[in-house]
Amino acid sequence: MHKRIFIWSIVFIFSALHYTAGATTLTVSLDGASSFTVIQSAIDAAVDGDTVVVTSGTYLENLQFNGKNITLQSSDPTSLAIVQSTIIDGNITSSVITFSGAEGTTCILTGLTITNGSDMDGGGINGNHCVATIRGNRIVANFAYRYGGGLYACDGLIEGNLIAENEMTEYYMSDTGIVGAGLCDCDGVIRNNIVAVNSCRAT
Repeated sequence: MHKRIFIWSIVFIFSALHYTAGATTLTVSLDGASSFTVIQSAIDAAVDGDTVVVTSGTYLENLQFNGKNITLQSSDPTSLAIVQSTIIDGNITSSVITFSGAEGTTCILTGLTITNGSDMDGGGINGNHCVATIRGNRIVANFAYRYGGGLYACDGLIEGNLIAENEMTEYYMSDTGIVGAGLCDCDGVIRNNIVAVNSCRAT
């Protein structure tokens, strides 16, 4: 009996070490110096626990996390200059970032400029009520036809972001009484953000 417990303990420890050691950093750069030039391709290749690092540049993409508990970040989320120069541009086609709703607290989005998204809800980020951590981003100049020009239905920690110059339509605000051009229907902890100059566009 003791021998069996010992063997299972060894198997468990080995599995845990293997999982930790298996975490990978995937780097994206526009100049081809990295394995990926497209952020979505790196996300698709990543598995839970991996980190996708995006180098400076403007990426015309609309990203889907697809339930993966990964970190998506700039090369230095603590540097304002890097955050400002690492831009994910939604090209006015849909939300810039879309979560499936299955992402947990270990899914982290940090140190990026998220802009030029446009969708029914959550022009910048549509969380689909996931609990991903959204920290230290610039979420600026996005548009929603209904709710949450900047962020919608993000129920995880929202911390240290600039949420500014996002818009929603005046029609839905007056029709339902629900407001939230900057962020809307986000039910997690929201702290230390700058939320400013968000507005409703007349229809």
